[in-house]
Amino acid sequence: MHSLLKWVLGLFFVFSILLNVAILIAYSRRTPQCASRSKHAPVGKHDERSRVFADLTQDEYLQVQQYMLQQKDLDISTRQSTRPDENFLFLIDLHVPTKSEVLKYLDAQGPAPRREATVVVFYGARGFIKEYLVGPLPNPNSHRDVTRTRYGTELPLSARTVTIGEYMLMFQFLEVNVFLPLSTLMHESFGVDAQKKLNAFEQMPRGIRAGERKTWISFFRDLSGLYIQPVGFEVLVNHVSTNSSQWRVERVLYNGQYFMSVEELRDAYSAGTVKKIEKTPWEDYGSLKPRTRPLQLGPQLEAMSVYGSVTPGMGMTKFLDSSIGIGRFAHELVRGVDCPYEATYVDTYRYIDVPKPMRFRNSICIFELYLGQPLRRHFADFFHNSYGGMANSALVFRTITAIGNYDYMQSETRSPSGSERAGNIHTHFINFKVDLDVAGVKNMFQTKDMEFKNVSLPWMPEHYAMVPHLVEKTLHTEQRSGKLAAQEGRLLLHELGPGKRDRLNTLQQKATNQPFCPDSRAAQQGQLQNEMALSSWRKTPSEVSSRSLRRRTPTEPIQELRTTAGRR
Repeated sequence: MHSLLKWVLGLFFVFSILLNVAILIAYSRRTPQCASRSKHAPVGKHDERSRVFADLTQDEYLQVQQYMLQQKDLDISTRQSTRPDENFLFLIDLHVPTKSEVLKYLDAQGPAPRREATVVVFYGARGFIKEYLVGPLPNPNSHRDVTRTRYGTELPLSARTVTIGEYMLMFQFLEVNVFLPLSTLMHESFGVDAQKKLNAFEQMPRGIRAGERKTWISFFRDLSGLYIQPVGFEVLVNHVSTNSSQWRVERVLYNGQYFMSVEELRDAYSAGTVKKIEKTPWEDYGSLKPRTRPLQLGPQLEAMSVYGSVTPGMGMTKFLDSSIGIGRFAHELVRGVDCPYEATYVDTYRYIDVPKPMRFRNSICIFELYLGQPLRRHFADFFHNSYGGMANSALVFRTITAIGNYDYMQSETRSPSGSERAGNIHTHFINFKVDLDVAGVKNMFQTKDMEFKNVSLPWMPEHYAMVPHLVEKTLHTEQRSGKLAAQEGRLLLHELGPGKRDRLNTLQQKATNQPFCPDSRAAQQGQLQNEMALSSWRKTPSEVSSRSLRRRTPTEPIQELRTTAGRR
């Protein structure tokens, strides 16, 4: 019996070893995979109250699209390649009810606001833009034109955003009317061949007068970070007509020289009467491939940028990113880089310049962030000894949009609210003195600022524009430098002696109160918000949003901020 027990135990031991080995082998053959979704997926759904502000669902987008397509009198298309001379369903978005309706429902047990969608249609065949309200949702059965109610006027077709369909025609136009006639110049000056291509970068606003649709297009080497790879070649394309066969090149810039047409440049180049650009090797020095591990992330937000340059493509550029649609470029976030790996990731849906509602996976992340300092703490060794402290963290909602060469990181940080306290009111003033002697004592104090100059446009000498220029000034007194730093918020730079700049001792304030462009100029009428560091005014029921269509006509804006900014 004793021998039998030993034999059974030995057999069990051997079987256990074999079983563990088999399990290890089976698991070791599996390919390690990263989780495609967070371990803590968002749970819960909107209730009837929160649904007032809930984004449209995928089903609601599809229902609105199908309803609009069923209205045969509208004669609209949803093809992404729709031509400018056709009617195109460009945008579907949630219509947020008025504040009074929402408060009556949430606080006074009133009726639930009607759930509706805003629909924007570009009527290329009819020459105007319309906005509709479609509802109720789900299962819409009616629509009404709200264009004049919202904007106070009809919307011209020239105010529309450039769609994917128009871009497709534009690329074909450039290939046939620019690249082919100048094939010899392209190869000899820029090294263009079957493998090496030039990429286009457009300027905004499109023209200097209301109703124009003229775009300066600059060309860059098609490499990583192409925005720092300009070749010195630009064309001005007039594409105001909805018929692309009537588009034309009105000006050409090559190596600082202006020409009236592509043919004029081609003939002058062949005759050797122009100063030619010497071809240089293509080097991928603008690569954004990371070389070191990222150390930190910082939230940034930008909605407008004003350029200054000696070339028209950049010298006239004033990008209003909201006119393009900032949210449409929010794509999937990278775990461990854009957001912490263990963050919760949320999908979003949107319908803008697409044939059907698009789903963007993991385009919003939510995570708890330790702020690196205590929320409250105190150590006492005066009369008695004690310590108390609370860790400080915040809830962060983040999305990142990439528009051309800009990556806008938008983070909403919600910190815990402190408890109520009783006490007096007092202030602290803390002054820091820093000795910035770097590599010797021959340092000087200098400012770099932006000033506008009224210059004649080289290709249209009868027209003038305010173009920003970089201005450097050396300050010789402590009083002057201190006042400048406190009052004007400009870039402050300590430098070494002439020709010996040291980038390590640059001081930069976080913001500037300098206007982006001078007041009362035509190009700024649609950008008046940049005059105000902070402003507030009463929202009227007819104001629904700063929709992109309001931003497409900066010289004569459909709605001007100045007309409403005085109301309180």
